[in-house]
Amino acid sequence: MAVLPTGNVITVTSTATLSGNKSFQLVMKFVDRSSSPSSQSLTGTLADIGSLKLDLDTQEDAKEINDFVYNCAEFNFSMFSTFGDGSSFGSMLSKLQVTDLIQVEITYDGNNKDVFLCLKTDVSYEEIKRMFSVKCFSVFKFANQVTAYSVPSGDIISLSYNDGTTYNYSGITFRDLLKNYLNTISANTSTNIIESAFTNVANDANFADPSVSGYKYFHMFVQNENSLTLPQSIIGTGNKFKATTFEEARSAVLRVGIVECAIIGSLFGKNFYVRRDTANTSYRSQINASNLEELKVKFQNNNISLLKILASNIDQPLSFSQDVSATKRIDINLGLFVNSQKLDGDQSPVIVTDPKGLYSESDAQLNLGVKMYKAYKALLGAPDATISSNTGSIRFSMTILGTENLKPYEYIELNESASEFVVADSGSIKGNNKIRPSMIEYDLKNNKIKVEGYSINQLL
Repeated sequence: MAVLPTGNVITVTSTATLSGNKSFQLVMKFVDRSSSPSSQSLTGTLADIGSLKLDLDTQEDAKEINDFVYNCAEFNFSMFSTFGDGSSFGSMLSKLQVTDLIQVEITYDGNNKDVFLCLKTDVSYEEIKRMFSVKCFSVFKFANQVTAYSVPSGDIISLSYNDGTTYNYSGITFRDLLKNYLNTISANTSTNIIESAFTNVANDANFADPSVSGYKYFHMFVQNENSLTLPQSIIGTGNKFKATTFEEARSAVLRVGIVECAIIGSLFGKNFYVRRDTANTSYRSQINASNLEELKVKFQNNNISLLKILASNIDQPLSFSQDVSATKRIDINLGLFVNSQKLDGDQSPVIVTDPKGLYSESDAQLNLGVKMYKAYKALLGAPDATISSNTGSIRFSMTILGTENLKPYEYIELNESASEFVVADSGSIKGNNKIRPSMIEYDLKNNKIKVEGYSINQLL
């Protein structure tokens, strides 16, 4: 397992002022493995501030939902190898072990600090130029945590279930589990942007409030067990709904993120988990022609043979025959990823009356299967059923001026004047001017954003 820098740590700090008068600071930390290690604070000189890149699309080679991988934010930079005190990074790098993590912290334009990690194998060294280049990744990629994973006592709910044997245990709602996980992988614990369907369907501020009567369905994860082995109806096959450790919490977030087709990460000092089909205009960026340096339109017809969403009460298959060589098959079984627990909030501890180690669409009252069906169609470039199968789908490519004009969790609302191909909604007829990025690259040096994306009008 990769090891975070601890003990005798060398800290290298470099600052710069970028285009648009935006401030930038980079702090690189790594362990000193010399024969006489010590903790040191050094200054470095940046040779090139590359870019922050997020591939938000699914992996191209994924044929089953279980193969999907969340792409992580990448940050690239180059620095001269001679530091302010005359020492050389080359000799320090050569002594690092392949399991040593290098921690890179950046502060851009007054935002909160962002943390990236990389290994020795992610560093290239140019001897003639006396310069080294680094490709580092968001903490989301690693099993390591920047801060210790913990759950505040206020987030833990005492639960009790009796099926002939009384089980007293504790749980945590998905929203609180997600909040604590995001805080663990980020340097910032004050700003969490969460758009998830998995909340209390009754929207009660506190479902355990005795003044609130009736049963409610929640999506729960087990925080700890009592001495009895909990039944499968609570924790599911293979303890899927346990969340007592950082890695279990990470697995839960990834699984539910797949179900919700969510964008997950931490960037520019904000932690986020946002569904791609959210209609919340707080997470919208309105872009017109004056914000654009470049706009391209291309047409796509993906190699998909079957897209199918499954769960209790859901069976929404979609088959394609426009390409006889189509091989990609996407199966999403919500029951493998999410559970429902029926709770009576009038009791203390809260009584679990109908635990399920699975997801039930009728219990959840989310219509999630239909929503995710549409979201994955848009993401994968599948043509809408109301359009000829030979039409394919429109994809957009653009360069936006000003890195502040689009956050990674936002969708773009493009002004129709930008192109004759851009059409707004008109009554019941859906347009294509609302665009969800599938790739965002922040060019920090030149204050620009490169974007590739697809229309999500049919989702909102």
